[in-house]
Amino acid sequence: MISSIIKNQNLIKAGTIDKSLLLRVLILFSLSFWCIGFLLPTFYSIQNPVIQFFVKNIYASICHQENSKCISIGSGQMFVCARCAGIYFGGLLAVISSLVFDTPFIGNRFLFFSVLPLLADVFLTTINIYKYSKILAFITGILFGTVLFLVILYELENFFKQKLIKGYE
Repeated sequence: MISSIIKNQNLIKAGTIDKSLLLRVLILFSLSFWCIGFLLPTFYSIQNPVIQFFVKNIYASICHQENSKCISIGSGQMFVCARCAGIYFGGLLAVISSLVFDTPFIGNRFLFFSVLPLLADVFLTTINIYKYSKILAFITGILFGTVLFLVILYELENFFKQKLIKGYE
């Protein structure tokens, strides 16, 4: 952990920026901006109905936004459901941990096993074995989102490394 931080700081001090570090920071800022957007109504009241409509519809393209499944904080309600929020927060957790720790290779097998609890929860609530739980949906979302974003990071870094190698041939 400490060696990873020191290595990244030494690369920046030396005037060279590690491309994978740059990619991770870019993804961190993008995901943070995305999460702030769907959290917006929980800490800021959007008075303008046009802006409210526009921002809510951005998130409607990726989430059903069913009121009973969205997390409420204070007087506001997130623009995404508990499961989607968990997936994005899991992604944030993965990106932050990849900046601090040396992240191991996470293969498709782990991705498959991380989606199983999420699918089981969806299936069991759909057939009314148990009642929908925002907490369980959030936790299964975090589990899946963390693994998913570690896989995405690995694949993006591999893609850019291959592009660099081909560029020098």
